[in-house]
Amino acid sequence: MATINGSTGRNASHWRYYLVCTEQNVDVGSNTSRLKVEVFLGATSYSRAVRGNITATHTINVNGTNYTFNTGAYTIEKNTNVKLGEITTNNIQHNADGTKIVSVSASSPDLAQASGYGPYSGSASGTVTLTTIPRASSITCADGNIGSATTININRASASFTHTLKYNFNDLTGTIVSKTANISVGWTIPISFYTKIPNSKSGQGKITCETYNGNILIGTSECNFNALVLEANNKPNIDATIVDVNTTTKTLTGDENKLVKYFSNAKVTITATAKNSASIKSKKVICGGKSKETDISNIENVESGTFDISCIDSRGFTTSKTITKTLVNYIKLAITSLTIERETSTSNTVKINCKGNYFNTSFGSVANTLALKWRYKLKNGNWSGYTTVTATKSGNTFNYNGTLGTNFDYQQAYEFEVVAQDKLITNTIVKEVTAGIPLVDIWKNNVKVNGNFIANQLKGNADTASKINTRGTITAEAGTTKPPGGLSFQNSYNNGYPHQFGNVLNLNGGGASQLFMGWEGSRIRGALFYRSMRDYTGDGTSWSPWGRIPSTTELYNNTSGSNGTITLSESAANFDYLEIHYFSDLNNDYGSVKIGTPNREKI
Repeated sequence: MATINGSTGRNASHWRYYLVCTEQNVDVGSNTSRLKVEVFLGATSYSRAVRGNITATHTINVNGTNYTFNTGAYTIEKNTNVKLGEITTNNIQHNADGTKIVSVSASSPDLAQASGYGPYSGSASGTVTLTTIPRASSITCADGNIGSATTININRASASFTHTLKYNFNDLTGTIVSKTANISVGWTIPISFYTKIPNSKSGQGKITCETYNGNILIGTSECNFNALVLEANNKPNIDATIVDVNTTTKTLTGDENKLVKYFSNAKVTITATAKNSASIKSKKVICGGKSKETDISNIENVESGTFDISCIDSRGFTTSKTITKTLVNYIKLAITSLTIERETSTSNTVKINCKGNYFNTSFGSVANTLALKWRYKLKNGNWSGYTTVTATKSGNTFNYNGTLGTNFDYQQAYEFEVVAQDKLITNTIVKEVTAGIPLVDIWKNNVKVNGNFIANQLKGNADTASKINTRGTITAEAGTTKPPGGLSFQNSYNNGYPHQFGNVLNLNGGGASQLFMGWEGSRIRGALFYRSMRDYTGDGTSWSPWGRIPSTTELYNNTSGSNGTITLSESAANFDYLEIHYFSDLNNDYGSVKIGTPNREKI
């Protein structure tokens, strides 16, 4: 109820004109109500006021609509009020949110008069705030994982309201609950939502709340929510089969599920399955640094037994898996060191030293084997047949030392081919053995040093044909100083050569060579030494160090092999070492014993 005070046209202090407004018939369903307006006149100072006319018309305006009523004669005593009349409005439509404020005014142009002090007329105006009628409830809804429960909360305006909840997710619609009285509704997000977001990890939907008062729809409200794809439940599945497709290695292992390092060809077949409407976008396999991105891949010459497979689906989820296969750790057959050379520069005997790596065990079904063979030919000639030799194995290495033959003419160059072969690899190396070259080779008109002719020929008269004059006793050249070009010699006598006494032969044809030939006392052979210097000395190149040339002398030979005391042809003190050889009846050399300090040994 609300009161609106007005005023009178005369002697306002003696009269009171006012309205009393009362709201009625509040209807939640139609969102309307009515207003009753009563008009009153009161006397304060005068004892009596009389209205003599039979009828008078009064006008009331509510929310823009005029209403009227009539009054007849009346009397107002002092300090009393009289109700002039009332009206009740038609239904007043409230706002959509249930609120309403209305304007109310009234006018009474013909009021009571008395002894000239009557009010004559009255009027009043003001506003009335009507009851807020409960309208559509509001809702909130939490984001949730597809297939999992979430909660919808209803903020209702009236306890009598019920609600129907519906969803819309990318045009996929449905009813969650109908006319529920609950204000908190649990809801499991349907797995059918997956079909609408095959390429995304989330999507937005809408919940609509219909508010009912009985069977009357009061209104609707909405809220948005996110439906999420939980990675833990939606990662794709992946697996693979891996087998060896190399026929050779499969035969050696006897098992396609075993791999031989460096040689097996692994066929990798990946099976990947996406979940809940997603699709597989890519697949990948990595093995020992090699990678392929196809459903079926061949990893050739595998170097690892570990295969990392992975896939990515259309939502971006990744799954990976490691598959480990049995790997035979094969060691590649290889000749790591090979020396083939003459025993000496002018020897017909050629020796070999061969070393290498070798997988010295079984592949599983077949044990590995090692074959070592060699052949030779004169340079630019034809190959001989192969000769097979047996190498010594130790762990995963092999070694072979031996003599390839004693009839390889030192004046000829040869090529030797060595072949090592196991179950998987054949390793072939060709080595050249050059013709043997004497240190100094003196011809009629020329001299060869290390196989090279000296440029200046030895020509002259009968005197120069029989001898070369000495340069005398000169100090040995040092640094980059060379002897004169051509052939010359000088004496050694305490002047910087390897020994105190001797003769020095010089050969200078650009590069220089010196041969020192020492001499000792009676019947004692002097030592031989040699050094050289290249033809270009601009980089500071100087003489090489002196190197001693060993020499041998047969001191005793007994073809009968009888026992007893032997007499050497020279004193053992004249030599650095003695070597005693033993021969069979067929004159085959069985071996020898070397005596390093003969002057201290009893022979």
